[in-house]
Amino acid sequence: MRLTPRRLRSWAQQYVAEKRRDLNLLAVYLTGSLLHEEPLFGGTTDIDLVCVYNLAPAVETEVRPLPGGVHLHIRHWPRERLEPPRKLRRDPWLGHEVYYAQPLYDPQHFLDFVQSGARSRFHQPEVAARRAWDLLEAARATWARLSMAEDPLAPAAVLDYLDAVQRAMHIPATLRGQVLPRRRAAVLWRAEAVAAGHPEWVAAWLQALAAPGLSPEALHAALEPWAAARQAAAARAEADPDLHPARTAYYRAGIEALLAAEPPTQAVGLLLETWAQAVHALTPAPPEVRSPWEATLRAWGWEDVPRRLDALDRWLDSLEAFVESWMQARGVQL
Repeated sequence: MRLTPRRLRSWAQQYVAEKRRDLNLLAVYLTGSLLHEEPLFGGTTDIDLVCVYNLAPAVETEVRPLPGGVHLHIRHWPRERLEPPRKLRRDPWLGHEVYYAQPLYDPQHFLDFVQSGARSRFHQPEVAARRAWDLLEAARATWARLSMAEDPLAPAAVLDYLDAVQRAMHIPATLRGQVLPRRRAAVLWRAEAVAAGHPEWVAAWLQALAAPGLSPEALHAALEPWAAARQAAAARAEADPDLHPARTAYYRAGIEALLAAEPPTQAVGLLLETWAQAVHALTPAPPEVRSPWEATLRAWGWEDVPRRLDALDRWLDSLEAFVESWMQARGVQL
């Protein structure tokens, strides 16, 4: 089956047509990859929908498999999540999402109001600088906390570390009011660094991930225990919807696309994040899940915490100097 934008959008519209009967439903908007000309990555995609309700919904996230190996990824939010709209301007992720969202159902013009408030002053230098500085401070706070972590190989610690790396990657993009999509962020990061005038950030990012020197064979070998961990986590009652088998296939396609490109080490971040998510969900993880996880981290050099933290520290310093220079050029003071 050809996964054309037209077919993908028709599935989104079918879901909205079903949901219109819900009297609690306030609005629905489309976001994510379908807003781009080429939504597929690794031969697949998901369809990101956000349903907004007057009263709190029963579930927050839902995954619905569709033909062709794609799925609906639906978030259910109370209206308070988007109110007041002016707060969204400073949110690097949600602000961008709402700014570019495509309303699919908005009979009371709630999204019109929210988008108008979020878009107002969104690109002004002082607002953009605040988004970037908040990302920088959050990444720095995580760096400081992890320098004293008792178990740096614990999945929670790894997730925190990768969150700091992700925030750092988004700093140049958020100054332009953009984000880097989760699966293809690594592919876009090189162009982002070059556009900012700092191509050396690509190497800094890989060093923060302890990725240099990893062989393609080592990276491919990790996919089997990665898949086993996610399968075990998904089998648990009340598992996180992001561990749904459809999501695992979606992430695997993205990881394999990154591994097939140059350098294959760019897949490390997405692979470890989605693996750590599964191991953490199984806490305490059984030996058959925990052992391959820890063995991989040690083999990849993640046990050398000071080296990783030092690489991240130097990269954050460079990003901080970049933001300060950007602000100075535009006369911005926070």
